[in-house]
Amino acid sequence: MNQFSDEADFHIVDTINTYNHAITIVKNKGYKIFLCPDESDSYLGSFLAIEAGRIFIASDPLRLLGLISIWEEYGDRWREANITNEYDRILDRAFPENEYEDLDESQFRELVRDYQLFFRVLDIYIPSEISRPDFVQLIKSFYSNTEE
Repeated sequence: MNQFSDEADFHIVDTINTYNHAITIVKNKGYKIFLCPDESDSYLGSFLAIEAGRIFIASDPLRLLGLISIWEEYGDRWREANITNEYDRILDRAFPENEYEDLDESQFRELVRDYQLFFRVLDIYIPSEISRPDFVQLIKSFYSNTEE
């Protein structure tokens, strides 16, 4: 299985070659960035950004940029934002406990279309009219092979 399809026009991956881009964006937003050393020899430390009395701390520049983006979107009261639990939704789609029985036919077809998009990137074909049991088996098989 290819890691990424040659069909894609663009992709970007969380690797060290993106750190300078993230740092540049954070600095351009007006933050001062520092490295806080860690006591462990195996961990470089945390990246800390400060601006206008606000402090953001993350294990790498990409996460730092992500935290700042959360604050920019939701503000100081970000914990109180009325958002859905998308993290669990993604996990539930990948590891279905009830084999998608809670989805009506329209929702199931949307799920299949979403996974067709995802699998196309990985050069895996899913037929449009795949049955629910076959789709469940495909998903379970795929994720059981990737858990290692």
